Amino acid sequence: MRRAMVLFLNSPVRAPSSTVRVQRLNGRLERDGGRIRRMLLDLSDPELSTAATACRAMAYQEAERAKKMENPGMRAPIANAAKRYAQLVEKFEGARGRGR
Repeated sequence: MRRAMVLFLNSPVRAPSSTVRVQRLNGRLERDGGRIRRMLLDLSDPELSTAATACRAMAYQEAERAKKMENPGMRAPIANAAKRYAQLVEKFEGARGRGR
């Protein structure tokens, strides 16, 4: 069974300013005002599980990389990336749990 899930890669939901006006998209004329919208992902439970596992691994790697950084100014962006990956893990696992 497949479920639809909207995945926002950036934690804060942005207003329509995050969309871009385009003339043509893959040979198609303007529709919906010619804006590229966020995509609806239709992922099965195994796909959600795989995505969560991949994000968990990336979160771990980025956290370890941040620990090795001596410069706090360089460490912060890497630590933030690790946090974003951890948030994605929660979103993927939450989407898996909703379908049961």
